[in-house]
Formats: sequence, structure tokens, C-alpha cells
Amino acid sequence: MFTKTLALTLGLLSSMSFASVSNIEVRQAFDGRAASCSTQDDYIRLMRSGAYRISQPIIEMVQDSRLSVSFEVISLECEKKSDSEFGWKVIAPTETLEYPFVVFRDGVSEEVTVQVERKDPEVHLTNDEQAGLATAPVLPSRGGGYAASLEFDLLEAMNLNQVNQMDAGEVVRVRLGVFQRSMVRHLSSDGTETDFRQNTSGMFFIFFDISKENDKFVVEIAQK
Repeated sequence: MFTKTLALTLGLLSSMSFASVSNIEVRQAFDGRAASCSTQDDYIRLMRSGAYRISQPIIEMVQDSRLSVSFEVISLECEKKSDSEFGWKVIAPTETLEYPFVVFRDGVSEEVTVQVERKDPEVHLTNDEQAGLATAPVLPSRGGGYAASLEFDLLEAMNLNQVNQMDAGEVVRVRLGVFQRSMVRHLSSDGTETDFRQNTSGMFFIFFDISKENDKFVVEIAQK
């Protein structure tokens, strides 16, 4: 959904002995395309849903095999500034989107304004087989933006083959999927409205490498 592959710093906050971790890969996925906001087609494609990205992920070892992952969730609107100028605008994940829409009645066209109300944003964490690991709400952060924090069992993020490889002393590449869901409804200035329905946004992937030393998990840099 957002513009490009992101190489972000991922800090490790733990009193246990772990390797230094940086440049963890965070990649956007969905239909294989990155979202853009530079043309009328982009605006039409995104005006009903907006876009989002995740930023500044941090992983912390909680206990045993349990980890927590937290990150900023940045919601965006493709804004039409003029007939030929478009650009991203940072908005709250619950902010109402608004766009013009043309309806036809008895052969006559009429432009109405449609509002997209959004509520209850949350993020979901999955393993590489799309099995759910954790869910958490998107909440205001201390820095003035929005963030989410999820806790999961590292062993559930890996398949049996990966666990066996790790136990045999190998380094295992782990991929976590992150996507956002919200409840959404549409209200038109002509009185038409829909019920709230669940809307699912595109997927991001977080990559990192895991191994074990003296029965302790070690997180390492995920190299391309």
C-alpha cells in the first residue's frame, strides 16, 4: 500500500544476551504494487480507503520464546490539491475520508459528497502461513502519532522445518505479516448510507533471522 520497500532500524530491548540488530527489512505486499498519489487515477483508486504504512518497528524479548513487536502506524490520504496536483496527507486512522461522486437519476447526473467513516482500527500479526499470531488496537502514541504493540510466541511464527533447522544450529529467516483492519461505512449527501463493514488493508512483511545459542534465542540482521 505505501510507496516503497522500507529498510528500517529495529531495536532490541532486552536484558538478555542478543546480537545487535539493525536494517531489518520491512516490505509492503498485497497485489505486488506500491501505492502512489500523483495522478487522478491514483486519487480515484485511494479516495475511498486511504493508505497506511508501518514505521520504526521494535522487537523485545518478553520471556522464554515470547516476543513483542511494536511500531508506528501512519495513516495517509491521497489529497487532490488541484486538477493536476496530488499529494499524501497524514491523517488519523479514524479520520473521515470525503470525496465527490456522480450518481445518475432518471438520466440526469448529480454530484454528491460521500463520507467514509472509520472506527476501531487494529493490526493483525500472522506467520508465513497466514495463521494469526496476535491482534492489537491502533492507539495514540506518546509522540503524537499512532502505534500498535503485539505479543506473540516466536515458535508459532515458525513452521516445523524451521524449528528443526534452528535446533540443529542453523539461522532461520522469519517473516511476519502485518495488516490493518477497520470498521467502515459510507454516508452520501443524498441520504444514502451503508452499515459498518470490516475493511482490510494491504500486508506488510517484517523479516529477521533467528538462531539459538545455549538455549537462548538470538536475533540477527536480516540480509537481503
